Amino acid sequence: MTRQRGSAMAVILVGALIASIAAYSVLLMTTSQSHQAQFTRKRMQTRYLVEAGYVLANQQLLANPNYPGCVTPGTTPPAVIEFIDTNGDGVAAAPDPTVTITVTNCGPGNTHQIDVTANY
Repeated sequence: MTRQRGSAMAVILVGALIASIAAYSVLLMTTSQSHQAQFTRKRMQTRYLVEAGYVLANQQLLANPNYPGCVTPGTTPPAVIEFIDTNGDGVAAAPDPTVTITVTNCGPGNTHQIDVTANY
């Protein structure tokens, strides 16, 4: 009878070990997927922010072909940096994404180049 108790205890310990390893694996997968989802969400927010910056610059150029944000080639562009409160903390600053909008090649024929970059 003592042997049976000892073997039952060994089976229970092995079963508990296997269950613990399985639970830890599920925890790691869940954490990894959560981080990936947060990264994807931030990338998508930034992408739409960049698209909005492009549309803003395009609308400004349509309204005023001599848009003051234009720079001539060879000069330093006056980059417009916009902070938008994307994380909802009420503060429009880092760690929120920053978008830089630069309009260049404002010359004859209203030819413009709009560069929009984002840091996130």
